Amino acid sequence: MKTQIQFFVSYAHADQHSADQFLRCLQEQLAPSKRYAYVLWRDTALLAGERWDDVIQQALADCQFGLLLISPMFLSRDYILTQELPRFINGDAKPFIPVMLKSVNLQRHDLHGLDAYQMFRLDHHLSFDDCGTARKQREFAEALFDQIEHRLDRLVHM
Repeated sequence: MKTQIQFFVSYAHADQHSADQFLRCLQEQLAPSKRYAYVLWRDTALLAGERWDDVIQQALADCQFGLLLISPMFLSRDYILTQELPRFINGDAKPFIPVMLKSVNLQRHDLHGLDAYQMFRLDHHLSFDDCGTARKQREFAEALFDQIEHRLDRLVHM
C-alpha cells in the first residue's frame, strides 16, 4: 500500500506557463512511484464562488509537504511572502522543497529566508526554464523526483 503525500504547490501566477510545463514533467515521474501516492494541490483547483483565501489556507493546513517554485516573481508576491512561505520556513514549519523554476540571483535577490535551504537546480545550477529542450526538462524532473523520494523516505519512514 502506497503512502499518500499531499503536496501544496506554491508559485507566482505570472509564471503559470512555466509552472504548468514543469508540473506536467514532474507528474509523469510521480505517478508510477512504488512507495507514494502523490496528491498535488495548487490554486487552479479553486472553484468559482469559493472564498479563495479560505481554500488556500485549508490546503496549506492539510498538506504534508510543500513544493515551492522559485522565480523572481515568486520572491516579489506579497501573498506568497506573507501567507504561504511562513508556513514552510517559520516555527513548526512543514517540510518543503524549493525548486528553482526560473533563475534568481542568489547573491542579489532577497530570498526571504530561503537562502538557508538547499534549492533544487539541475546539476546544482540550472533552473527548469534554463533546461531549454524537452529532454533536459525531463532530466530535471527525473532528478527532482529522486530527491523528493529520498527526502520522503527520511521523513516518512524514520
